[in-house]
Amino acid sequence: MLKKFNINKSLKNLTKQNARHFSKLQFSKSKIIQDLGELPLGEVPESLKFIRPFKMTTLSNGIRVATEFWPASTSAIGVFIGAGSRDETIETSGSAHFLEHLHFKGTTKRSRIQIEKDVENLGAQLNAYTSREHTLYHMQVFNNQQKLAMDVLSDMLTNSLYNNHQIEVERDTILQELEETNKDYLETLMENV
Repeated sequence: MLKKFNINKSLKNLTKQNARHFSKLQFSKSKIIQDLGELPLGEVPESLKFIRPFKMTTLSNGIRVATEFWPASTSAIGVFIGAGSRDETIETSGSAHFLEHLHFKGTTKRSRIQIEKDVENLGAQLNAYTSREHTLYHMQVFNNQQKLAMDVLSDMLTNSLYNNHQIEVERDTILQELEETNKDYLETLMENV
């Protein structure tokens, strides 16, 4: 005879176990989040405001640039494109990710190999990813190389070449990535939630 699963009892036991475990990890008895009550629409309490100031600039072409001072020898440069898989239809499914790959394959000024050499000569790191909400192209570069890094990144995004050979190569690469992702059950689950 099968035993009935009692979710309430299981949750109670799990909660007791977690309470014992987490009580050992607690560093302070004070509340982490204070009760702020009702807030007027759009008002952010002082305790939640972003503490490092940044500057938002809109260029004449409509591109918004966020800059933040950070005392370090390197800078992070990123281009966020407000389009991801959520914006695709059944017919265009995968196109944001596909374009992300193709932007690394060469431009009217640089071949794929030249892009790689330029990034390497800058001592930079270049990467990209596509999410549901956006696509991000980003570089980590030494401060004195920012202008050259911006040139490489903007060239990739505005002057990319899409030749048939590269399209076929990237199609195979993306299909292989998809196959690998589907083998990772947790990632597949999270992608479909």
